[in-house]
Parts: sequence; C-alpha cells; structure tokens
Amino acid sequence: MTPKSLLRLPEARSSIDDIAENTEFQRVIADSGPAAENAADVTKLLFCSGKIYYELTKERANKNLQANVAITRLEQVSVATGF
Repeated sequence: MTPKSLLRLPEARSSIDDIAENTEFQRVIADSGPAAENAADVTKLLFCSGKIYYELTKERANKNLQANVAITRLEQVSVATGF
C-alpha cells in the first residue's frame, strides 16, 4: 500500500494545460518561487521527489526561507535502456 495523502492535496494537482496536446513529461521541475527569481540570495538547493517536496515547501514557508532555499523536483530518476 502506498500513501494516499497527495490525492486531495490542491498543490499536487496539474492543470489541464499541463497535460494538453503538445506537452511532455517534465523530468526535472525547477523551483518557481522567490528563490528562482533571485538566484543570488539562494544559499541551499534541495533535490527531492515525490511527497517529500510538499513537506519541504511547507517547512520552508514556516521558517520564511522561500528566498534562500530552492527546491528542485526530480520526477524521473533513471531511464531504462536496452529492453
């Protein structure tokens, strides 16, 4: 059994524009908040995947570190070849 906590989380939903024609799977999703707008202020870059992203963004907001900590999501960690 896997956790179902993301099923109803509004932040985890994709818009219809994200899955329309002429779009593709995003293997890496960069931060789009204040850290991305002013990279000179970033002191830490975190890489994660899955539900931990939402936990990290919540904690980053609680500690008011949105401008100093960037979070990048890795949605595809490896690619199988030779099959």
